[in-house]
Amino acid sequence: MISSRLCRSRALVSIVLLGLIAFWSCASWKTVENARPSDPFERVELTVGTDVDHLREVLLGLSEGRHHSEEIVAGVPDLNAFLIMGADSGFFPDDGSLRVNLDRSPWIEPYLDLGVDERANDLYVFSVMYLFWASDYVYEGAPAKFYTDFLLHLEAVSDSVTRVEVHEYLPRIWVGKSFQLGAHGPCMCRDQRWVEQTKTDRVALSIFQSKNDPEMR
Repeated sequence: MISSRLCRSRALVSIVLLGLIAFWSCASWKTVENARPSDPFERVELTVGTDVDHLREVLLGLSEGRHHSEEIVAGVPDLNAFLIMGADSGFFPDDGSLRVNLDRSPWIEPYLDLGVDERANDLYVFSVMYLFWASDYVYEGAPAKFYTDFLLHLEAVSDSVTRVEVHEYLPRIWVGKSFQLGAHGPCMCRDQRWVEQTKTDRVALSIFQSKNDPEMR
């Protein structure tokens, strides 16, 4: 009798586990499309008619990190919605972290090849809140919730001209929830997918930069 009950219990557990595995695997069936595909390795640059120190000061002054709800917004939010930190801050990803994430952001490898002194004026643009916007990715016929950090490389072309190159760092989308084995056990967690960087969002961020300083062009 005990043996029979034990077998039934094991069978029930097996069925439940198989069901969970099948449910978990359904996450891979989700269809995500890029409505405006572009070359993720294509450079996006902005030339600014001011010296690098002034530009850096202006951009750092925009850092507010205003809270945004999880409701998706259209296009890249204004720079004021982000936190902006310099390469000399404790928030800027170190080279070790950047290299570890090259499989998720391979286009930043040329950036890493620059010397430390060449990146001394660079800025890290990010949010610690649930900040999403509509980008090029589509999920189930609607804009996917998209987020990325940005690395801004500031290069002095002359005493009165600065070149800004915009990189996306760890761009991702959220496509509902999926069954996952989290740190605290099984859960229905946010289904996050790493994606290629977009030209659309890097260009849009450049436009926001130009609106925040009359000397930008």
